[in-house]
Amino acid sequence: MPGTPQPDPVDPAPPVNKVETATIKQKGELVAVGATSFVELLPDGDILKRPFPSNIHGNDRRREITTEAYVYDRLGPHRYLLQKKKWDPETCSLTLEYMPNGTLADYLAAHPDVSLERRKQWAVEAAGCVQLLHLALIYHCDIGPQNFLLDDRLGLKIIDFSGSSTDGSPTGIEPGFRYHDELSRGPSFKLDIFSLGSTMYFIMAGKHPFAELEDDEVIARFRARDFPDLTDVPLASVIQKCWSREVESVDDVINLLTV
Repeated sequence: MPGTPQPDPVDPAPPVNKVETATIKQKGELVAVGATSFVELLPDGDILKRPFPSNIHGNDRRREITTEAYVYDRLGPHRYLLQKKKWDPETCSLTLEYMPNGTLADYLAAHPDVSLERRKQWAVEAAGCVQLLHLALIYHCDIGPQNFLLDDRLGLKIIDFSGSSTDGSPTGIEPGFRYHDELSRGPSFKLDIFSLGSTMYFIMAGKHPFAELEDDEVIARFRARDFPDLTDVPLASVIQKCWSREVESVDDVINLLTV
């Protein structure tokens, strides 16, 4: 499989134009639509991820998919990653293996009775996914339950590296999962760890932090260090340390989870 060249540095992307539209020539069943791309299930059982064919932000969308392909090449095969099947640089089309159990977010919504043992294992695996990235100097920048898939044994795999930062590169993607306003100024391991804490909260509590509030109010609460009540939430102390920035690395998080 040919390697993917490292994408050019990213200028801050302009806000997505909500009237941005284009005709999508489908090759399979449409299974997901994101901010920058769409995902299809192909007849052969693989997943095809392509950028929106837009004339407005087309270059940005293609750069983001190229970043994702590059991250897969840089990390290589790993149990926390999908298998990269094919990369077409001409169309910026990325073919990946399919995970029929879907996202962690959707699975927990459909199976609220998941055991505490399984939830704790997911917390460890989520931290392991982030550790894999950070050891390679990659910051995900959008960690959340929507960006973890479940394999046939319900093991976690981290996905969606379109907005990731490599070697400190800027990214035009804004984090989409309940982040601390002070951490939103650029890619960093602190942003990933904070979002990991929110992901672990979702795993344990079955809901987003301050799920009943609007995003602006959530940011205001976090800015004031007013965090959700963790009474009776498993792994509360680890989650709190992630939110309060009391850990120096994801290695510390894993140590806390596995003592």
